[in-house]
Amino acid sequence: MIRTWMLPVLTFAIVAPVPLVAQEKKEAKDAKEAAPETVAVEQRPLRVTVEVDGVFVAEKASEISLQPQAWQPWEIESVARHGDVVRKGDVLLQFKAESLQLAIAELEAEIGLNTLALEAAKRDQPRVEAARRLGLQAAEVSAKTAGEDLEHFLKVEKEFGRKGAEVSLDSARAYLEYATEELEQLEKMYEADDLTEETEEIILKRQRRAVEMAKFSLEQAELGHDEYFKFGEPRREQSLRQHQQTAALALEQTKLAAQVAAGQQQIAVQKAARDLEQAKKKLARLTADRQLLAIRAPHDGVVYYGKSVDGKWPQIAALAAQLTEGGTVKPRDVLMTIVAQNVRSIAARLPEKHLSQARPGMQAAVSPTGMPDEKLAALVDTVSAIPIADGQFELTLRLLGANEAPPLAAGMTCKLKIDAYRNPQALTLPKSAVATDELDDSRYVMLVDKSQDTPQRRAVQVGKESGDYIEIVAGLAQDDRVVKSPKGKKKDE
Repeated sequence: MIRTWMLPVLTFAIVAPVPLVAQEKKEAKDAKEAAPETVAVEQRPLRVTVEVDGVFVAEKASEISLQPQAWQPWEIESVARHGDVVRKGDVLLQFKAESLQLAIAELEAEIGLNTLALEAAKRDQPRVEAARRLGLQAAEVSAKTAGEDLEHFLKVEKEFGRKGAEVSLDSARAYLEYATEELEQLEKMYEADDLTEETEEIILKRQRRAVEMAKFSLEQAELGHDEYFKFGEPRREQSLRQHQQTAALALEQTKLAAQVAAGQQQIAVQKAARDLEQAKKKLARLTADRQLLAIRAPHDGVVYYGKSVDGKWPQIAALAAQLTEGGTVKPRDVLMTIVAQNVRSIAARLPEKHLSQARPGMQAAVSPTGMPDEKLAALVDTVSAIPIADGQFELTLRLLGANEAPPLAAGMTCKLKIDAYRNPQALTLPKSAVATDELDDSRYVMLVDKSQDTPQRRAVQVGKESGDYIEIVAGLAQDDRVVKSPKGKKKDE
């Protein structure tokens, strides 16, 4: 009989303690959560663009304005329409001529009259001068005569008149005395003689009559004597003095009047000459203005109403209403512009914040608004040194590839993307990975180094930004890893 020994089977199970496994998982999870998310420094193309609105500008444009010298108003007879294609020499504006022609004819007649007036004034000069000399001579003679009369009176006539008055009075007295004595003698004599009474009476009567006459003559002489000294002599002297003063004043007035007359005549001649010259100049200006009755196109092109302002045409509607048959235009206003059909330039306004990003020679992508599928290339030509408006600078560009450009018209708009910066092999990081020091605005990253337990702060020099990326110019190498979102730290941390 065979015996089978049944040995007890011992089963051993190696079971890890539950608490130990959980701990390892937790530590792994904590380590994963504690490790910051990192990004690598990558090499990629970096492009910075400036986007602005632009307007296509013709290569050649000539503003048309009326520049008259004298004539007004300018009434339109016919006018080219906005958008007309014209050739050099075509009439753009034709003005009505009747009023101007009439003004020229009237001015020519005025010039004829002014010429006659000038000749008459010149011929009248000798006559006026002769009359002036004769009048002056007569006044000088009159003044001289009056002076001589006064002087003669004072030196001769005055004393002689006094003597005459005294002599006349003395003679009258003597005559009365003689007559009275003779009468007395006759009366005595007639008493002694034996003449007849009739004869006596006649002689005595005559002598008495003579005595009466002598008395009257004496009275008259006395009156004349008194009158001479009281009235005659003073009045004669006063009259002569007044006459001398009047003559002297008349001489001065004649001299002044002669000077005035001579000056007036000279002025009349000068005025006539000046009027004639001014009329001739005005005629020359009107004759020149007559050449403006038909304004012609200076070159081939398209008619645009008004003037370009930053490549746009804001006056089209207003001038379309004004430039009609029978309408009038203002001198020196730009009425229209003849724009050549070869549009090769672009005008734009550059905001001041982008001023440092646009320079002559930079390339730009051009997208016409009316042709969004067309992609054109251009180069920046000029950037204005001073603003043309608040915070705006003028920017001009020139299209490249003349043979490839689609048909464009001046005033069409476009979008511009100017390549302000290009680096095909730039070292870049997301902008979120680069922090800024709050004290000195320096830039830094938190560099992850395998030899270090924790990320280390690393100063970096940054360049341009584009989208979400920023260029690293110095401080890092390709494939370096940095914390994706570092927290800003102070310099002394």
